Parts: sequence; C-alpha cells; structure tokens
Amino acid sequence: MYKSLYILFVLCVFSVRMKELPEYIKKARCHIDENIEQCMKVNGNKILRQLISEGVPEFNLPSMNPLKVDFIQMINTPQLQVNVSKMEVHGLTEMTIIEAKAKPAEGVFKASLINKNITVVGKYTANGKILTFPVVGEGDFSIYLKNGLYNETVICRMVKRNGDDYLERMNIFLTANFERVVSDFRNLFNGNKQLGDQFNMLLNENWEYLISEYGPSVVQFLKNLMGNLFDSFTSNVPFKNLFLFD
Repeated sequence: MYKSLYILFVLCVFSVRMKELPEYIKKARCHIDENIEQCMKVNGNKILRQLISEGVPEFNLPSMNPLKVDFIQMINTPQLQVNVSKMEVHGLTEMTIIEAKAKPAEGVFKASLINKNITVVGKYTANGKILTFPVVGEGDFSIYLKNGLYNETVICRMVKRNGDDYLERMNIFLTANFERVVSDFRNLFNGNKQLGDQFNMLLNENWEYLISEYGPSVVQFLKNLMGNLFDSFTSNVPFKNLFLFD
C-alpha cells in the first residue's frame, strides 16, 4: 500500500537533522553573488531529473518517478466531493526550470517551471454536481495536462538552531496554467457508457472553467508537496551549507 508522500515529507522534516547534501546536489550549489539566478536555473536543471527520479534516501525522500499518493481529498465543496486513491503522477522528470530568482539574505526564492506532458492516473469516487449536472461514480481515471507552466514563490526567515542559521519557510505561493487538460473518468453513472462518454466530453469541452472552479484544491496539494520538499532540505541543512560564499 502506498504511503502518502505528503506524510513522508512532513515526517522527514522532524526526524532528520544536520544531514549532508548528496554529492551531486553539493556540486550544484551556487555562489551568493550577481550570477546566483543564472546558476540556480542552470544547475537546478542539472540535478532536477535525478532528484525526481531517484529521490534522496538520506532525507527519506522517495522517488517521484512516478509520484505516488495513497489518498487525497481532491475536491471538497458543497457542490462536489471527489476523493482520489492510489494516484500516480507520471512525467515529472521532464520538469524544466525556465527562470529563477533569489534573494537569499531576504529569504525570497522564485522559480518558473514548464512541463510538456503530465499524466495522472488512479482511482476516484465522485458525488455531486458539475456545471449543474449531477455526477456520481467510482472507478479508474486519467487526467492529461499539456504544456503546464508553474510559478512558485517561497518566503522564508532565518532562524537560529544549535548555533547555526537555518531557512524556515513562512509561506509559499503557486500558480499553474495549462494549454489543455483532457480527462477520462470511467464507470460513471453506475457504468452507463453512453452517459459516461457524454459527461467526459462535457468535461473536456469545459476544461478551462473546471480548472478555474476546482483548480485551487489541486494547487493547494501541489503547494503542500513543493513546500515540504523545500523544507526537507532547509530544515536539515544549515544555510551556510546550502550555498557557496567564497
């Protein structure tokens, strides 16, 4: 049974202290100077695929190729409830940093990333209404996200622990935009294929509305994921070991 990645990230923050960065990440550290943003973009892309593919066992971070999540309450509104289990997110290794901005002394880090193709699969249960239409069902699902653009900002403060300075995350902001989203939910309406096909067509014709209406719940999940990934390093590695200073 898959363990929730979110729980793993939270646990690792409290269970791992003063760890050494893996060698391939240590080699990619940037100097805090006028070239830091270009360095973070170039070196970040060098290590990103390995980080996602292999995880970081030293920090109890599992591989995210694919990302596996045991259960998540994806949508919980008065109109619609959607729960997802045994979810897998494929394609994260193709994530690419296109811009990075950093002011380490002020605790501000920004990144823009793109990914051409992400596919999400798993099991779902749904009950409620979408676009005034009643929807009920449970079964397999897949969602295809084409040409995603993700903009992330992390705000931190410096805290002292055991004589060393650490970055502590205070907030995280994330937006996600897509060129196209294609969904396929199977076994809707007690397996009525005709109604199910019609409803999936309706979803795909109105995907932009659905993203605006229900996207914030998904973005919150991504914020938790990225925030705790950030914490896994900054909570366990002193600031002086995250960057180069000479």
